[in-house]
Amino acid sequence: MCLLVKRPRLLKRRNFCNKKYVLFIGRITDNKGIKEILEASKYINAEFLIIGDGDIKKYKKTKNVKFLGTIYDNRKLDYLS
Repeated sequence: MCLLVKRPRLLKRRNFCNKKYVLFIGRITDNKGIKEILEASKYINAEFLIIGDGDIKKYKKTKNVKFLGTIYDNRKLDYLS
């Protein structure tokens, strides 16, 4: 699942309310398209938030990509609303 989110409630509380975000929720593996999302992060002026588990260490981190790790279902809704 990959959505463009402008001002989610949780991010507003963290003082990110005037930025655009691309949100990925899923297992962090090659077959889920994470490589393509990280490649797109180089060309899109937005923060990329990656939620999920997997082998994060093998992917190169950039300044506009944040790996948030595993977040349980009740907290995921905070990022989507």
